[in-house]
Amino acid sequence: MSISCASDSFDSDACDWWWIWNRAQTTLQTKRSRKCCSCGEKIKVGDTATKVGRFRGPKNDIEESIYGDEVELAPRFLCETCSDLAMSLDELGFCFDLAGESLKDQIKEYREIEKGVLK
Repeated sequence: MSISCASDSFDSDACDWWWIWNRAQTTLQTKRSRKCCSCGEKIKVGDTATKVGRFRGPKNDIEESIYGDEVELAPRFLCETCSDLAMSLDELGFCFDLAGESLKDQIKEYREIEKGVLK
């Protein structure tokens, strides 16, 4: 399950890459459309979206001397619906994954597990 209770501790060495989002919806201002990194829906230029910055640790001394502790990767984008879901989860104190299954599927799986626990 990808949704979990939020934790203040983060170990960047334990993951291939990590993401940081600005929690602010704006219009997509790229030269072409993008796919939502959660649900896969097409986001057209000018549609409401949220930019998700991605980073990874340096793979060698040369990268570290050029980029420092974080190497910036190409950003991903959330559509308006998934952005709203992500903001709600964040406000409730949950951690979630933007690299695997969609937020809708993660919420569904969490609800199913919670139903089983509460019975």
